[in-house]
Amino acid sequence: MGKIINYRRLFIYIITPLLFLTLLTSCLLSGLYAKYVSGSGNLDSARVATYDMSVTNEIQESFAVSILPGQSVDYVCNFINNGETAMRCTVYAVKITDEIPHLIFPEPVWYELSANGGAENNVTYTITWDETKTDEQYAGRVELIKIIIRAEQID
Repeated sequence: MGKIINYRRLFIYIITPLLFLTLLTSCLLSGLYAKYVSGSGNLDSARVATYDMSVTNEIQESFAVSILPGQSVDYVCNFINNGETAMRCTVYAVKITDEIPHLIFPEPVWYELSANGGAENNVTYTITWDETKTDEQYAGRVELIKIIIRAEQID
């Protein structure tokens, strides 16, 4: 009588170790052959464009606005781009407190400064109290405002 082949035992005892040894030897051989790769003598270099933006202004991180109904307050910023890339600058205001709801902020001011050559731009940001709103309940209140200046590279 012939023996019946048990395929499960055949797989566990013979085929699995053979697969393991195949993977092991392929890793060893690939490490051996990797040592015999010829090299190249080419050199390459890259340079990153400089980013040199300076802002001179009379605006601090956040500040208190002293203003009366019908008056305006101007804040001036001077932007100079000495970098090698063109810049897009945006100036806008955010209320930190909401003590005086009648203040009028302009739309965000944005402009572009060209590269190389010290492109310069002066920006005047004006905050106004609507002259038709003269409620006495707002007398003596102080509004904290933050003017945000954002510069980003565009090329």
